[in-house]
Amino acid sequence: MKFNLVYFSSTGNSAYLAEKAKEQIETAGHEVQIFEAITANLDEVFQCDIIGLHFPIWGSEAAKPMRWFLKKMGESGKSAKVYMISDCAKMPGNGTHFEARQLSKLSGGKIKTFYTQNVKMPCNFNIGIFNLHQSQELVAQIVEKSTSELHTYIAEILSGKESIEKGNPLLKPLFPLIRNIEPIFLKKLARKLNSDPEKCIRCRMCVKICPVENITLNPETNCIEYSDKCIFCLKCYNFCPKAAINVGGETPNTEKYARYKGHEKRPRVNMYRK
Repeated sequence: MKFNLVYFSSTGNSAYLAEKAKEQIETAGHEVQIFEAITANLDEVFQCDIIGLHFPIWGSEAAKPMRWFLKKMGESGKSAKVYMISDCAKMPGNGTHFEARQLSKLSGGKIKTFYTQNVKMPCNFNIGIFNLHQSQELVAQIVEKSTSELHTYIAEILSGKESIEKGNPLLKPLFPLIRNIEPIFLKKLARKLNSDPEKCIRCRMCVKICPVENITLNPETNCIEYSDKCIFCLKCYNFCPKAAINVGGETPNTEKYARYKGHEKRPRVNMYRK
């Protein structure tokens, strides 16, 4: 069989899981191709037996770039068999189940999601009240556990098992509320992004890795500037080599608010633009 895996990753968690899934599926003797959601060619993605979707959960739904990709999938008029494996730092809600239902609805039932699951990964949202103070030892433990769980889930997918994780039924009434609040919350936080001109070395890494082209280096002031397209993925915040990018006034304290660089350590700066 041929598997095409599509991922969106803020700071490497989902990319790592997609790569691990690719390794396991290939070891089982199947053909695998991997795509990044923002740059993926939709026609190429559909040229397979199973599409695997790997993405982070933001507020009980997929990260915005994956939601955009799912919308394109659903409106394509094509048929597909899909699995979804999401990751989050705390609680996924019913994010994968919600996205599976939305995808089925958009496609008129042509796209069938037969398997959904979620794994816990280290938090890359270490700001304000969400700062989890993760030690390197804790990060390693979380990744080891999630990798083991992923191995089990991929084995189930390869065996043909059908299973939909619907989240905690007792919390079900909260999930729609969370999905409605999350965009407002992230937009408010995005307005707090700022760059310290004293620390900034004008390397333009933040410009290159921003998935929505929200960041520019003003040639007249020689300072980093932000527009209003930010999705608050925190790539720029976490990967800035000098920790010059901050959210509000507290995050310059990098001992308290550690930056999370995931498994890539240094992002692929040519992924979105030169």
